[in-house]
Amino acid sequence: MNPETGEIKKVGQAHFIRLPGSGPFAFAGLMAWWAPADGAPMLSCSIITKEAERPAVEVHSRMPVVLPKGAESVWLNAAQTDGKTTLAEALVHAVTALEHYLASTRVNNAMNEGAELIEPFEKE
Repeated sequence: MNPETGEIKKVGQAHFIRLPGSGPFAFAGLMAWWAPADGAPMLSCSIITKEAERPAVEVHSRMPVVLPKGAESVWLNAAQTDGKTTLAEALVHAVTALEHYLASTRVNNAMNEGAELIEPFEKE
């Protein structure tokens, strides 16, 4: 509950999501500088998503496109101008073998810190 307004906010259950083995991974994403008609240029970023596949569908209907090892350099190649083909390749080869488990909703507050925030959590 917000102490200032009394508004009760529904908090979604947090999940810790990782690749098997806990190694780092990369998402397919886009970044561009653009200028709105009435403002200064700004940097805009987004993560490419796709329809979720098991086991991610247990958490949400969409999931980020996780690039397989070695594909990061192809995705980040500034000389690549055929975005349609690059995106199609990323979608075909996207990693979907993710692990997940419930985590404490305390992870939703940036003021909270500590490894215990991502330890497996039993929902009461």
